[in-house]
Amino acid sequence: MNVRKTLLLILMSTLAAGSAIAEYRTPGLGTVYTLEDVVGDASGEITKLGGDYLLFDKVIISPSDELQIAGETIWVATNDLLSHDDDTLTTPVLIIEGRLEAAGARMESVTGPTYNAGQGIVVSGRGHEGAAEAVLADCTFENLQCVWTVSAGGSVVADRCRATGNWRAAALAFGGGALTLRDCVLAGGITANNAMLAMERCQIQPGGLTLLSSAASTRIEDCTFESSGGIGLYGAGNAQGLVTGCQFTGFEQSAYFAGTTSLRVEGCEFIDPADAGWICDGTASPVLRNNQIVRNTPGEPERAAILVLEQAQPDLGTAQDAGQNTLDAPGELLFYHAGTVSVPAYGNDWGAATLEEVEPLVYHLPDDATDADGSEFQSGWVRYGQSLPRPHFQTR
Repeated sequence: MNVRKTLLLILMSTLAAGSAIAEYRTPGLGTVYTLEDVVGDASGEITKLGGDYLLFDKVIISPSDELQIAGETIWVATNDLLSHDDDTLTTPVLIIEGRLEAAGARMESVTGPTYNAGQGIVVSGRGHEGAAEAVLADCTFENLQCVWTVSAGGSVVADRCRATGNWRAAALAFGGGALTLRDCVLAGGITANNAMLAMERCQIQPGGLTLLSSAASTRIEDCTFESSGGIGLYGAGNAQGLVTGCQFTGFEQSAYFAGTTSLRVEGCEFIDPADAGWICDGTASPVLRNNQIVRNTPGEPERAAILVLEQAQPDLGTAQDAGQNTLDAPGELLFYHAGTVSVPAYGNDWGAATLEEVEPLVYHLPDDATDADGSEFQSGWVRYGQSLPRPHFQTR
């Protein structure tokens, strides 16, 4: 921790000692506030020191009110630094039930990225009429628990924002919330749970993308995700939407499709997965077109480029609509089918010139598998058809 943060931590502890801190809520009279206005009305939940602001507890912008922030810095206390009179811990966080407009602002926890780091911004329309909205441009966030949390009736639109050192995630949208990110550079995963997510030209490092029953309007375009473990793209529940032109690098599994997801993934690169490239489980039926799985290190069968389980039926191409996926893993079993449903996989690049050369790269029904205990097991067919010539994969 640098000297400035250490001094801030000591100062915030001193300012809070003996004070009766409680959450502050604006009156909801349709007023437009600055941080200076909020400090003047609050009772210690937020205060000003020099040109910066110190956030000690919940500050709530009520429905019909608006907060405007232009270039200021907000330092956020940790969850265990302060406590209320009843000994319950404070939860320093900026909650938007009305509207927030911020440009060039900075929000940072006084400690490094830890489990008790300060919260970021919560945008929620839950429990009241009207929508809650945060519009952010060129803002910076550092060492927070989660930068943005968006719930029912809430929306966040962030352009050219940066976030580093986050403990849990960069953004979480759930319960009908909407999150739009454009040209952002973020540390920490992005999750949409029963929510709408739109991303364009974002860089996420480290962190993956989790879509749980995401809305059909969800669109992730031209983004990069990078990590040293975990899952790059996780689609589960009834996740819908489109992931296109993205790159997932260095994950344990590049993509995992489960539940009843029908995500469409096209024009994406999945690079150097430590385990399987794509795993399809449950009754998942993702549509996969013009993607590429790249790995140079040969793997065991359970590390095949594609692994299908249970009753999953990914669509890797039909006779009428070729898959055009490229499986670039030399010397490796490319498709391990441990499920029970036949999988269409026509019109893909298997790195083989003839049907006879493709067959050894695919484990499916003709291989007559047997479980370890001797019981018979029969997987479904992989209907692959003729391999496409290389080079085939085309980046956007």
